Amino acid sequence: MGDFTVIEKEVERVKNKIIKKVVVSRTEAQKENLFLKNMFAAFLSLSSESFRASNELIEKRFTDWAVDNAHRAIECGLTLERILEQLDKCNEAFWEATSDVVIEQNISRDKYIKRALYVGSMLNNGIHSFTLAYSNLYQKKQLNGKKITLKMSDLILPITEKAGVLPLVLDLNTQQICIPLKEIMEKVLHERLQMLIIDLSGIQKINAGTVNELNKMIASLSILGVNIMLTGIQPATAQSMLKLEKNFSDVTVHSTLKQAVQHILV
Repeated sequence: MGDFTVIEKEVERVKNKIIKKVVVSRTEAQKENLFLKNMFAAFLSLSSESFRASNELIEKRFTDWAVDNAHRAIECGLTLERILEQLDKCNEAFWEATSDVVIEQNISRDKYIKRALYVGSMLNNGIHSFTLAYSNLYQKKQLNGKKITLKMSDLILPITEKAGVLPLVLDLNTQQICIPLKEIMEKVLHERLQMLIIDLSGIQKINAGTVNELNKMIASLSILGVNIMLTGIQPATAQSMLKLEKNFSDVTVHSTLKQAVQHILV
């Protein structure tokens, strides 16, 4: 993967410029500013390394990045919406930088696209892992009586201009999955999403009420013209759905989020 070394060097060269453009500094929040700059710097470095490093190493490093920064984000009191918004811009800037290098260095387009599909899935998985880690920490903070502002619609993560991911999480207080339908529909309309991946990998069990709410959400979004994909269905969840005669046969199902993202990007 020698050709991709130049991509890594170029991203490192323009990294500070990208971060300066992406991070909206606030004079009264120096700690937040420093955290965001370090978080995005690590994200860009990992992203560029993904072109040449081994798949196993990059997957582990992105997971570590996600968990570590979720903890730090909670400590800084940063909202998930703010981080994801700026992280999305950082992601866009990364791909602009890599595409420029491909043209300038005359790198094989086929070779670049083949590797870029994998790199793209790693970036999206990393962002998704961060979202889930943040959500879990948020729930734990709630149990400890500490309030953090987070809406379910904040968890809709854009992966392309027209597609997003919604990871459903369990409310530790009620042991139910919170599905505020109106809020989610407003977010989807606002973002003009045409496709939404609903990820259930964080749900081990599901009850009849939640299945019905999930079915209602899928039906409502479908009426809006949104194509739905389900991912990460656990064995116990699948059995519950079958018992309730809800197999979502008219919805595309992928075993993992990675597969669904690859399906969209291809």
